[in-house]
Amino acid sequence: MFAWNLVGAESSLSSETVNHISRLRLQRSLTIDQAMSIFTKAGEIRREIIIKSDLIIRGDQLRNPELVDALMQKGGNITDWAKYSTKSIPSPSGSF
Repeated sequence: MFAWNLVGAESSLSSETVNHISRLRLQRSLTIDQAMSIFTKAGEIRREIIIKSDLIIRGDQLRNPELVDALMQKGGNITDWAKYSTKSIPSPSGSF
């Protein structure tokens, strides 16, 4: 197997090196796929993720008036809102 180095000359890579690079690329690709899997194509969190999440606080229990105002500007009633916790999802930038 040959690869180009920064100056354009060919250099030989061992199969171990190629396998390691391939493994890292595959790992990154799988991590990206896993992170993207919780979202719809429109960028919203999938319903099944929300269903599996744990309720932390209901909207009517929020004590931060600025947060309540911001949520109310989005529409609906404050009881339509809540804070939830989900399992951590790995991503290339770290778990979220």
